[in-house]
Amino acid sequence: PSTIKNQESTKKAESVYNYKTQITLDKITNNMISSIELPVIPIVALKVTREANKETADGETLANLVSKDQKLAGKLLKMANSVIYKRAIATTNIRDAIVRIGFKQSRDLAIVISGNALFNSANPIEQWLWEMSIATGAGALVIYDKFFSGTDLHTLNLAGLMHNLGRVAMYKSNKQKFDQAMKKACAGDITIIQAEKDEFGFSHNEISAAILSKWEIAPKVVDAVCWYPYCGQNKHLIKEVKQIACAVYLAETIISNTNIVKPPKKYQELNRRLTPIFSNMKISNELLKELSQNIYL
Repeated sequence: PSTIKNQESTKKAESVYNYKTQITLDKITNNMISSIELPVIPIVALKVTREANKETADGETLANLVSKDQKLAGKLLKMANSVIYKRAIATTNIRDAIVRIGFKQSRDLAIVISGNALFNSANPIEQWLWEMSIATGAGALVIYDKFFSGTDLHTLNLAGLMHNLGRVAMYKSNKQKFDQAMKKACAGDITIIQAEKDEFGFSHNEISAAILSKWEIAPKVVDAVCWYPYCGQNKHLIKEVKQIACAVYLAETIISNTNIVKPPKKYQELNRRLTPIFSNMKISNELLKELSQNIYL
C-alpha cells in the first residue's frame, strides 16, 4: 500500500506545477505582462502534443495529424532514417517513422520545430539566442551524464532547447527594452535576470515557462525552465526537476564563460559570472574543459 501511495504521489507531482511556478504563471496570465505577446504554438503541433500525452495514443492518429504539416512530417522522416534510428530499410511512411522514433520523441520534435520557428536566422541577435538554446540543450545532456541520473533525456534536452523562448519573445515585443536590459547586464552592476525584470517586469525564464505552459508542455519541463537560473534552488521542487534545472543552468553558464557561442559584438561583455555552484559541485578546470569539448552545436 505504501508503494502504491508513493507512486500516486509522484504521478500527481509530475502532473501539476510547483505552486511558486503557478503563482508566476497566474501573474503573467492576468495581464501583468501585457507588453509582451506570448507566441502561440501551431495548431498541428498542439494537437500532436495533446494526442501523444494521452494514455490511449496510437500511431495512426498521430500520423494523420503530422501529415498535415509538411515541415514536421519531413523532419520526422529525416530523423527516423538517421543513423540513430535507421534500420535495414529506410521508411517513407509517417506512421512507421513515429513508431520507430517513439510517441514522446515525435511530440518533442513538434515542440522544437515550433520553438525554432520563432527565431529569425537572418537576425544576428535571434540567431545568437537560438545557437545558445541548441548548445544548452546539448550541454545539459553532457552535464547530466556526469552528475545526475533518473530522468528522461528527451525531457532534459527539451528544457535546454526551450529555456530561451522568453528572451526571443522579449526581443520581438520591444527591441529597445531588450537592448537596455542586455546593456545593463553588460555593465556588470546587476545580474541579467534583474536587468530583465527592471525592463519587462519578469525575467526570460519566467516568460519561457509561461510560453511552455500555454503550449501545454509537461509541468516538470515548465518548472525546470522557470527555476533554472537558480539551479533549482526551490525546496518545493521534486528531485528530478531540480536536477534538470541545475543541468540547464550549468550548461548555459559554461557556454557563456567559454565562448562556445559568442554574443553579438555589442553584448560581448555579457557574461554570466561563475558562481559558487561550480566549487560546490567540485567542477575543476580540467572537467570544465572536458565538458566544453563535448558540447557541440
